[in-house]
Amino acid sequence: HHWPKYTEWLEPKQVTWIKKDYGNRWKIYDEDARSINDALAAEDYIDTDSWSEDLTLHFDFMLDMQGIMTYYLDKRKEIEEQQQKLRDSGWGDYAKNLAWSNIKPKVHKISYANFSFTTEDMTKVLDWADEHSISYDFVLQLFFDWASIEAGRELDSLLYETGLYAPAIFAASLKYKPRSPEFCRKIYCLIKGYNGNNLQYLMLAAIQSWDKDIKPSHNFLVRKENIWTRSFQLLKGIIESLGRSRAIIDYGLIKIKGDSGRWYSLRPAVFKTVRQWWEVSILPKGPLICIDIQKQHIKMPIGDQLASIVLTLANDSMMDNEVHTLADHRFED
Repeated sequence: HHWPKYTEWLEPKQVTWIKKDYGNRWKIYDEDARSINDALAAEDYIDTDSWSEDLTLHFDFMLDMQGIMTYYLDKRKEIEEQQQKLRDSGWGDYAKNLAWSNIKPKVHKISYANFSFTTEDMTKVLDWADEHSISYDFVLQLFFDWASIEAGRELDSLLYETGLYAPAIFAASLKYKPRSPEFCRKIYCLIKGYNGNNLQYLMLAAIQSWDKDIKPSHNFLVRKENIWTRSFQLLKGIIESLGRSRAIIDYGLIKIKGDSGRWYSLRPAVFKTVRQWWEVSILPKGPLICIDIQKQHIKMPIGDQLASIVLTLANDSMMDNEVHTLADHRFED
């Protein structure tokens, strides 16, 4: 638990809230509980109608949940091993039929917490976690919240809300990934600027300091809300800067004249892929030219991608070393 690394910049109210959240979770782990010497951390924010004041029950709940989750993870590993054996034996079609449904459905009840869930619930959460590369420690804490502060809430609703912020945080270059869903939400709100620009910039600067290899062109953690509008404004500005002698927006396409003297058309692709939403051809009726966006740039706004294509075509003679499909010899008779 390294929350002091994150909280030294936060406002007092936020620091207090985080201390209470982690104080509550620290009761789960005996070693951590013994190391705390903070009155705020000892406060319990969980509804006493749902949970006993006996702090050992927090630890017991997590221990029970970990045992149940391990059971399902072991079952899934068995299924994956069986699938691989079938594929290796040439029975790939049968391998597809082995799934979570092969596990006998159960209802798990944790009586002292007044909490129950089904096999379907557990498999749904584990599938969600794997899809978004969420740690299993976080999954346990999510079940803890579902049994306490989120008691009675529909699982789909809880996963949907958690999915708005947790995947982004786990994909970031944070040195320590948060276990607490509530703390994870706080970090997300800081990064998004919901607590003001100053705290947002400090949080982003901290992330940058932890990972010097971050590349602004494709490591997107937060964006301005109007990024797509600004993206197409950039494209429009580039076309206007080239002038009508070099770039023309026509019906259904953009015409660009390269410094080689060739005219190109840029239009929506018939068969789109994540790396090529467009098709480029030589005007008037020349061959199609394959120009893909680099994999690390596929999350760039589409206007930015198109702007880079327009600039590449406009400077085709200089870019043919980078974009080999623009080399002159490919267009010789």
